[in-house]
Amino acid sequence: MLRTYTEEQREVFAIRPGITDPATLAYRNEEDILAAATDRERFYTEVVLPDKLRLNLDYMQRVSLGFDLALILMNLASDAAKAYATRQYFRDPLNNNFSNGRGRGATSCQDALRAKSPHARKGH
Repeated sequence: MLRTYTEEQREVFAIRPGITDPATLAYRNEEDILAAATDRERFYTEVVLPDKLRLNLDYMQRVSLGFDLALILMNLASDAAKAYATRQYFRDPLNNNFSNGRGRGATSCQDALRAKSPHARKGH
C-alpha cells in the first residue's frame, strides 16, 4: 500500500505519532462509515485513506502545543458526548433507572450494555 502513496502523502511518516490528530477525530466512527459502503476496501483506499492523509498533512503544517491541546480537548468532549448519549439511550424514562431489557433496573450502564448484548449469558 505504501508504494501507492504520493511523495507528499509519505511525509506523514516523517513525524512521530501523537496522542490524537484531526483524522482520528474526523473518523471516530470509521467502522460505521465503512459498514455503509458497498465495497469497503475500495472505499477505504480511494476515499477514507486519502482524506486521513490530507488531514494529517494539514496537521503537520499547523502543529503547535495550542493546537495539540485543542485536539485533546475535542477528543475528550467527543468521548464525554458519546458516554452521555449511551447513558441516555439505556435510561428507562418511567423509573429513571437503567433498563436491562428484562423489566428490571440495571445497576449501571455497563449492566445495561451487557443485557442488550447478543453474547450476554442468560441469568446475568
